[in-house]
Amino acid sequence: MQENLSPGFCRIGPEQTIADLGGRGVGSALAYVGTRKIFHSETELRLHIGGKPGWRYVISITVNADCLYDIELWAMRGVNKKSLGTRGYVYAHELQETIESLYDQVMGDDGLLV
Repeated sequence: MQENLSPGFCRIGPEQTIADLGGRGVGSALAYVGTRKIFHSETELRLHIGGKPGWRYVISITVNADCLYDIELWAMRGVNKKSLGTRGYVYAHELQETIESLYDQVMGDDGLLV
């Protein structure tokens, strides 16, 4: 799928990853989670998403050594950073559903669980 940069990491193509998230339209995972900003490096795509006031929420998408996606959802306030959930070894065709499912799990029926 992608060439290795170093042991444990594959290059992440931001536009391909966004396409795997369902694109940039209304039916995409980007819209579903309320993405405000998107940042990327060679090994990570970071989505800054909507959430509870006073907190910042980030979904980090990386590509592991097997060139499959790993996902982490973080909540941050000041210097505090709390992991709210992770998913590993996600195939490209499962990425959108996995992001939306993780977001739903964290949001719960009563709002954010921070």
